[in-house]
Amino acid sequence: MVTEAESHDYPQYALERVRELAASGAVIYGFSSVQNSVASLRYEPSDVCTCLRMLEPRNFQKSVRYDSKGPWLDVYLIQVKFNDSV
Repeated sequence: MVTEAESHDYPQYALERVRELAASGAVIYGFSSVQNSVASLRYEPSDVCTCLRMLEPRNFQKSVRYDSKGPWLDVYLIQVKFNDSV
């Protein structure tokens, strides 16, 4: 559970750099839960990169840290519709 002390309202990471990395396909999943979510949604790596490249500053919601010693994670919310086979 995320407590108030474990979130803030500014991004931890430079969005432009995230988008650059996504454009080059250089995306890794830092947690197995992320990999599991991607798999359950039947997203291909290219789908994930497409989503990341679509992020805009206005999509930013908050940064959270689930463990006091863990990394900060930026939360962005967007709506994406892929073809019906996804």
